[in-house]
Amino acid sequence: MIGAGAGNPPCIVDETADLVKAAEDIINGASFDYNLPCIAEKSLIVVESVAERLVQQMQTFGALLLSPADTDKLRAACLPEGLANKKLVGKSPSAMLEAAGIAVPAKAPRLLIALVNADDPWVTGEQLMPMLRW
Repeated sequence: MIGAGAGNPPCIVDETADLVKAAEDIINGASFDYNLPCIAEKSLIVVESVAERLVQQMQTFGALLLSPADTDKLRAACLPEGLANKKLVGKSPSAMLEAAGIAVPAKAPRLLIALVNADDPWVTGEQLMPMLRW
């Protein structure tokens, strides 16, 4: 991928993917430097037949799958009025969870993931946070 400037590069995973390798590579790329680089994975587009297995594998590499209620809380804390909360840019997943009033697991997550619609502010805006949308 060639990237420049603001953006939310997607990662596409289909049924031919090695899901263990894909999950590890996605977590390593999207969690590096708290997902600040504009070339890092920001969104996932996954073929439905492998989506659940991919997310399970991502969880083994340190992703925390958020519930819809927690996704709403995190959106309110991190994207007030649809724009990135500058106090949370480049912060850890644990800091983001704490800001949203969500309990941080005993093993701190490397990356947060949430299922959202294509028009969600998590997808349409630039956050510079360790949050992956699928």
